[in-house]
Amino acid sequence: MATGPFFGVMAILNMAASAFVAGDAALVGVFPKHRITTLSGLRKEVVRWGDQSSPRLSRKDVDALVDWLNNNFYKLDR
Repeated sequence: MATGPFFGVMAILNMAASAFVAGDAALVGVFPKHRITTLSGLRKEVVRWGDQSSPRLSRKDVDALVDWLNNNFYKLDR
């Protein structure tokens, strides 16, 4: 049974606290290339994760997820 995009977004949000938080000390040195410091970098990472989900995230889902992550975790300049 295929799941809708909502469940893919929820799976990403469950990982967001540890995998997406900018400056997470646990990830420094472990995943240095994944450290996100710009809004475009955040968007690129969300698109990458969305491409790995099934079904893939729509552009609207990506926009909503980037906005949510930025508002709740990153606080990056627009």
